[in-house]
Amino acid sequence: MTSSIYIIHELIRSSARYPDANKFQWIIVPMPNPDGYEYSRQHNRNWMKNRSPQQDGNIGVCLDTNFDVQWGGGISDTFIKTTGSWYRGPAPFSEPETRAIKELMESHTNVTLLIHLQGIGRLIFTPWAYKDDPIPNIDLVHAVANAGRNAIMQESQHEFDIGILSDYAPFQYGTCVDYCNLIGISVCLSLRQLDGTYEMMTDEIIPLGQEALAAIQAMAIEFNWQQWP
Repeated sequence: MTSSIYIIHELIRSSARYPDANKFQWIIVPMPNPDGYEYSRQHNRNWMKNRSPQQDGNIGVCLDTNFDVQWGGGISDTFIKTTGSWYRGPAPFSEPETRAIKELMESHTNVTLLIHLQGIGRLIFTPWAYKDDPIPNIDLVHAVANAGRNAIMQESQHEFDIGILSDYAPFQYGTCVDYCNLIGISVCLSLRQLDGTYEMMTDEIIPLGQEALAAIQAMAIEFNWQQWP
């Protein structure tokens, strides 16, 4: 969330510093899970789900396993049981948060680049999360992701890997980035900035925001160049 808010602040308050960014229309969702975020601040820093009550009395659905793309694929308890950190919900798009994101994506059919800011790893993930088959436009997606990685290296000297989720973790089903790719948005990527922990010091907020802005702007420029060289 902090990187998203930093980007909003910079693009509005310091737009003259980013002439290339002014060439694009930006749609930013700073906090798609406000209830879960507030709970994580007050009670459990590692909480990832929302706070929707389930029929058995447990709380929360993992929003990033609630999208309608291979939603029923996961068979492990963490996807199926309501106590699991990656619980997928009773049905795809069962949650108001994921329905809102779906409607936003589908109402802007001219969107060409989606970056999902999330999680731990210093990684840039490409689709698919639920299988290891390459997507048809993998060369374009890798070129855009690599532009972001190079911008991060120049901004912060942090090294990021690029790959699909199964290179680093088990398959994941019902993800936002996979749904983005499914509905035809040209480039869909997940940018994970945090290094090993969800605990972030206050003096890391601005550097992470600067890193994210540099990466996303570079990705947008690269995509534009790839399409209209």
